[in-house]
Amino acid sequence: MKTDSKQPQLDASDLRILTELQRNGRLSIAELSERIGLSTTPCWRRVRMLEESGVISRYTAVVNAQALGIALDVFVEVSLDLHQAAAFEKVIDERDEVVECYAVTGDRDYLLHVMVADMDACDRFLRDELIHFPGVQRVSTRLALKPIKQSAGVPLRILP
Repeated sequence: MKTDSKQPQLDASDLRILTELQRNGRLSIAELSERIGLSTTPCWRRVRMLEESGVISRYTAVVNAQALGIALDVFVEVSLDLHQAAAFEKVIDERDEVVECYAVTGDRDYLLHVMVADMDACDRFLRDELIHFPGVQRVSTRLALKPIKQSAGVPLRILP
């Protein structure tokens, strides 16, 4: 994870803006300014500063995967040959079913979050594809039974 020495100094109003936009990124500036107690122009300026400084990187919709028939969340730990990381990462980046990929510490090299429609799709991805990706030596899989907590937001309360 990169840390930027030029992190903007955020005050309580900025944090309220971020909290509201993480809850609903479709809020108009008028609605947002009303919710946080600022007039429209200063609120707009703060949102622009948060966007320009990279604190707000994009706006997105949260899609219900189950409503689309994507029923399985699979977490896959992968061990690689040491000299294949770049090739593996390139292939992973091109795979739609891999929604997140992290380089991790410990006895595995990567943790993947994979979303597939069903067990057959999971089996095809794991046995017919993933094990043949560059450098893959070992794979360990865990199926999520049910989500206990899911959040796309950043935990703003932990900020110093």
